[in-house]
Amino acid sequence: MTSEHVVRTHASDAVFERLAAIVCGGELAVGAPLPPERSLAERFGVSRPIVRQATHRLALLGLVRVRQGGATVVVDPASITHPEAAAIRVRFGGPEALFELHQRQIVAPLGLLTLAERHASRDDAARLGAEVDRLEAGLPLADFEEAFWTHVAELTRSRLLVADMSFWFRILREVPTLRHPELGDLPARVAIYREVVKRLRDRADAAAFWLTIARIGLERLEATK
Repeated sequence: MTSEHVVRTHASDAVFERLAAIVCGGELAVGAPLPPERSLAERFGVSRPIVRQATHRLALLGLVRVRQGGATVVVDPASITHPEAAAIRVRFGGPEALFELHQRQIVAPLGLLTLAERHASRDDAARLGAEVDRLEAGLPLADFEEAFWTHVAELTRSRLLVADMSFWFRILREVPTLRHPELGDLPARVAIYREVVKRLRDRADAAAFWLTIARIGLERLEATK
């Protein structure tokens, strides 16, 4: 096994990241045991307690489990429901996991817009319209999308939806390469978001409009699979 030392600052976090990549990236088959603590400690250049901490964290997320007899074995990452584990799978799970994230990015607005429209005021629509103005003026798309969809989530008055939106945008900030340009070039995006704002303002079924956009986005996404 090759040497693969990690930076000792926050060493358990670094070891956790590497073990998560090993588990979710398919380096070890589902049901296979993790290498012994001593081997992992040597591989990463850390102490065995550091490895134990990282392994315990994997177990808490459900990515591994301790089998009878003491072996720690790999669990199928696709079967995990813990949100943090799902985010880890997206980061390290390869094209299939990334495809699923992109699907989510396309269809998630449907529920948000359905609920937000029930509460959106003209002032809310004006605020969202101002964000679209900023996008057209050159605001980075990542910053725009976070500001726009976070406000839409807040309009739903659902703390769960706000928390879910915040969680996934945190993941996208940490790993920007997970983003997918499924809605076309800048003029197309601006036109789409202006229509969303108009429909929210007029309570004219913004979700129905987004469904049309989602279908196009999914077709483009599936064409690249």
